[in-house]
Amino acid sequence: TEADPYKINTAADLNNLAKQINNIKAVGCYGGASYIQKADIKVGTMTEPIGSCYENSTSETISLLAVFKGHYNGNYHKLYDVNLDYSRSYAGIFGKIGGAGLVENLAVYGDIKGVNYVGGIIGEEGYGATIKNCSFNGTVTADGVAGGIVGRNQNGGIISECYANANITVNDSYAGGI
Repeated sequence: TEADPYKINTAADLNNLAKQINNIKAVGCYGGASYIQKADIKVGTMTEPIGSCYENSTSETISLLAVFKGHYNGNYHKLYDVNLDYSRSYAGIFGKIGGAGLVENLAVYGDIKGVNYVGGIIGEEGYGATIKNCSFNGTVTADGVAGGIVGRNQNGGIISECYANANITVNDSYAGGI
């Protein structure tokens, strides 16, 4: 809850958060929860974004969606030395946020790579989600659709009081500073 949020203290905590949000069976428990970062965190290699689209192959390829709809308060701390090289779309610290999702008070330093919808902090934000009082410093690389803060903002996503000091490289189309 907001009054008693999960605490993020280490890179392992951050990677475990991604695994829980991206687990389609657990996203209902963790996807809408509140989190607070308690320290600056040297992240290193991040294997997957928090809240990502992914494919689950059984007899057919079925697209499943795990979206972060919770509250992540960076608590005026930073995530630094971030290296995310994601071979799919929806790449950033957060792959996709929507609904009542809120990311705030966070500074990110690092290199983010993905296919489409790649942002320094959020790959895709929309449907009422908000990012505020955040910054990104580093590089963002994508085949298409990338930005320093958010790769793609759609259908009512709000970006407020954010800045990016980023080198953005897009191989195909659509790049923006924020």
